[in-house]
Amino acid sequence: MRRERGTVPNMIASELPLAGTSAAVPDDLIDGLNPEQAAAVRTLHGPLAVIAGPGAGKTRVLTSRIAALVRTSSAWPSQILAVTFTNKAAGEMKERLGGLLGDDTVAPMWVCTFHSMCAKLLRIEHAAAGLPKAYTIVDAGDVRSILTAVLRELGLADDRKAARAQAAAISAAKNGAPTRPDPQTAQVYEAYQNRLARLGALDFDDLLLRTMQLLETNGDVLQRYADKFRYILVDEYQDTNPVQYRLVQLLATAHRNLCVVGDADQAIYGFRSATPAALQAFTDDWPDANVVMLGRNYRSTPQVLETCQAIIDPNPAKHRPTLTTDRPDGPPVRLVVCGDDRDEAALVVDELRHVPSSARVAVLSRTNAQTRPFEEALMRAGMLYTVVGTLRFYDRAEIKDAMAYLKLIANPLDAVALTRAVSAPRRGIGPKALETVAAQADGGDLLAAARRGLDAGQLGRGTKAWGEFLAHSDMVVAAARSGGPADAVRAVLDGGVTAHTRQTGGDSTTDRLENLDGLVGAAEDFAARSDTSDPWEQTTDFLAHVALVSAADAVDTHGHTPRVELMTVHASKGKEFDHVYVIGVEESLFPHSRAEDAADEAEERRLLFVACSRARQTLTISRAGQRFLHGAVVGNEPSRFLDDLPAAVEVLHRGHVRSAARNDVPSLLGRPAGRPAARPAPRAMGSSAATAAGTSRTRARSGNAGPRLEAAQAAVGAHVRHSKFGDGKITSIETSASQPTVQVRFNDGTRLLRLDLAPLALVRAAG
Repeated sequence: MRRERGTVPNMIASELPLAGTSAAVPDDLIDGLNPEQAAAVRTLHGPLAVIAGPGAGKTRVLTSRIAALVRTSSAWPSQILAVTFTNKAAGEMKERLGGLLGDDTVAPMWVCTFHSMCAKLLRIEHAAAGLPKAYTIVDAGDVRSILTAVLRELGLADDRKAARAQAAAISAAKNGAPTRPDPQTAQVYEAYQNRLARLGALDFDDLLLRTMQLLETNGDVLQRYADKFRYILVDEYQDTNPVQYRLVQLLATAHRNLCVVGDADQAIYGFRSATPAALQAFTDDWPDANVVMLGRNYRSTPQVLETCQAIIDPNPAKHRPTLTTDRPDGPPVRLVVCGDDRDEAALVVDELRHVPSSARVAVLSRTNAQTRPFEEALMRAGMLYTVVGTLRFYDRAEIKDAMAYLKLIANPLDAVALTRAVSAPRRGIGPKALETVAAQADGGDLLAAARRGLDAGQLGRGTKAWGEFLAHSDMVVAAARSGGPADAVRAVLDGGVTAHTRQTGGDSTTDRLENLDGLVGAAEDFAARSDTSDPWEQTTDFLAHVALVSAADAVDTHGHTPRVELMTVHASKGKEFDHVYVIGVEESLFPHSRAEDAADEAEERRLLFVACSRARQTLTISRAGQRFLHGAVVGNEPSRFLDDLPAAVEVLHRGHVRSAARNDVPSLLGRPAGRPAARPAPRAMGSSAATAAGTSRTRARSGNAGPRLEAAQAAVGAHVRHSKFGDGKITSIETSASQPTVQVRFNDGTRLLRLDLAPLALVRAAG
């Protein structure tokens, strides 16, 4: 994987700088650059695409090239436009440029995001754009509020879910994403834009769209800015959406001095209407463009790069650098096949005990819901951690909604818990009704006071709502006393919290529902380790445990950096870590079940490539034989992407793996099936929990409410129906465990389900 310095292996003859296009760049801007980087810095004029693989030093190339434009007198600072995709990246670029040129020289440059550039241009050209000079920029919350009013005005459904759906549809349309014609959305769009106009306001998408429309329709304005920005540089060009792509084309056509930097293999923002098409089509748009490949990686070991290259190679690419490095060999990349999701979490905790505290460690997941077992395990081990890009598990709104019920039944004096519980779902119990009950309680039991008021007919119009709420609370109490915290949580969810989350979750509904399922799993895991068999005590202990987890999260770290950063792969973009764990590389998770076609699968593969390429020293990929997802124990198949891992990847097993689907992982990697797998030492667990050897958990999971499939009805080939996953077909049966399990293939993947827990009904017998 390594190449010697002094060659330019990733550049072909037609991609080398053309005669007359290179300037005499000062040596201090070239010193320390490899030949490919130096070629990019020296190519100052005309269209240029820099295809920069992960860890290839693209930021240094960009800043050196901008400095070279100024110091060779190719451009005045005010003639340079450098566009990045985050304000943080823009700030870092300005800081680096200040070190090369001085802050005063950098000040006239436009170094900014697309949105900042457009906001500034529209302020200057407000009259031509038909805008007030001090126009308002509305945020996402304002957008939903305005849309709610518009929907009400039009006589349409005006709940939060409808407003979020319309906001997403309007945003997609403004960003040029292909959408199906929808007369209702068109009606809402027009009314929404009229409302914004009356307010003298623009939303974030309007900043881009109105700027594009202004440049397309006003020749004077276009000429002014096309002449001003004689040199344009765009970072992360693969992440441009159709409107941003058009803005670049409009501004760069006059002088043709356009430099784009990016990597189509790192295009992971399809949900924002971005595609890798812009970068792939660059040489079609600019046929005389130079293309420089930056494949030399300064971050990762050869072993990590070999794995990254193997993962991404199956995706077709017009321009793809071969990843190389001069770094010394490191340890082999590992694929760890874990018994369950708790084994995944224990793997990280156990290994962190032998990692220097100064090392940066990341656990990267496909979804937010996967972080919960890791938060629990790290907290129990007393290790500092942080959740990046989202709230910690127990701080999430849907989790706090559910926990409010448990807090209230355990402590009926908790007025804060009561206020939250009566609002999830909304029941029409307002502040005045709560004040009335609080006054009747006089510092005592709030639920008892509400019940007295209900019996006495003193709750007025809220009588029905209070009756429903108290009945729900009684269900939770009964479940807690008979079944413990997991049953109590299920009673909370079945009583309306799940429906409330589904109605109010908006674009993140799926993630929020997965988090609620994760709360059930957290309660079961806690009960399995409990020192008491009394269900009510387990429930109250679980509340204390959650409170301590939250308190531990808020503890002053005295300036110490957290040992572990938990984040989704999307949040990891642009970051790097000494040790990386990419977890849950399984079908339905990675690739995600929402990946419906070849384009989606290609983006999922790019996501895995991005995740693995964050690693500097070690890379561990893991999957679990079973995990708690969607309220059930499921057994996902190994990810199809694992088939592409190189033979040098080391396969380890941790815990007892019970996965009937594609379980022979060594064969996936082209290994002899008989090769023994290395096993770490068993981990110590509580007496009532599973051991590393893989014995089943002694405390049964109660499962979802619904029908149960009799063992006599279960047969390979039988068609069944699950209350949540829909129709499926039994593909295998395991009866050797204490409880029979069946593997069922559903439309969204294969799951391993226990007959005594899963809400399965027979649709058609086998044969």
